[in-house]
Amino acid sequence: MRAADLFDCFERHLLNLDILAEGNELFVVKVVEDYILNLSGLGFTMGAQAEDIYLEIQGEVTSMLQKKIYGFYSVDTYREHMREFGPDTGPDFDSDPSSQEY
Repeated sequence: MRAADLFDCFERHLLNLDILAEGNELFVVKVVEDYILNLSGLGFTMGAQAEDIYLEIQGEVTSMLQKKIYGFYSVDTYREHMREFGPDTGPDFDSDPSSQEY
């Protein structure tokens, strides 16, 4: 079994466009649980720090989600956009605004 990093778990779940209704909170919980299950399957144990680790990962995933779906109301509206327009059609924050013609 290959160790999936947190971003892999996040992206895999986010781009599962078959999920039609899932709020942001449920999305975060599912990603955190998938990630922890992946780590557990590789022999990692959380021990007495399990709750702290869970909360830390939860905060990280929440931050990742906010950044990834910026400009969309929720993960559902983000996925709706992806189903309609495809994965390469989000806002282009990397382009140089001074080079654009208006």
